[in-house]
Formats: sequence, structure tokens, C-alpha cells
Amino acid sequence: MVCAAETEDCFNEKCIHCPKEHLMSILMNRNDIDLDDDCSWTIWKKVNNKFDLQQMTGSVDSLVTEIKERWSAFLLHAYSNRQQRDYIKDL
Repeated sequence: MVCAAETEDCFNEKCIHCPKEHLMSILMNRNDIDLDDDCSWTIWKKVNNKFDLQQMTGSVDSLVTEIKERWSAFLLHAYSNRQQRDYIKDL
């Protein structure tokens, strides 16, 4: 999903060198999945100013939509996490 160099632009989806394959095609890669099928997943959601792990049930399409909506934030979180880890390692 990002370049081997893993720059900040890669994780902000602004890099012109990153693979341009869409998230949806990666998630559905060679899988014969019916987007209308039911599935369940867990997700952290903010409820009453606290984060709580919620059990969700819906269609595969609603799960994929949830992933797509959160993807940019996840990429940025992954970048920050790696930068912090590398900084601590250097200490």
C-alpha cells in the first residue's frame, strides 16, 4: 500500500510513487465475496467520551465501507507509530 521508503507522503496518500491499487481491489483480491452477505466484526468506537470495543453486525459491504472510511486515519497512525518506535530505538 506504501512505498518501500515509507515517507510521510506515503502515509498521507500524497506520494506519486506509491502503488495505486485501490483498497477495495486489495481487500477483494481473487475472493468470490458477495457484498450482501452478513458478517460481524469488532471495532473501537467512542461512546460517552470513552473508547469501547463494539461488536458490529452488517453486510460485507458495510464492513468494507467502514474500513475505507478509517483507512486514512489508520495510515497516519501507522506512520506515527513507526516514527515513535524508531525514535525510542535510537535512544
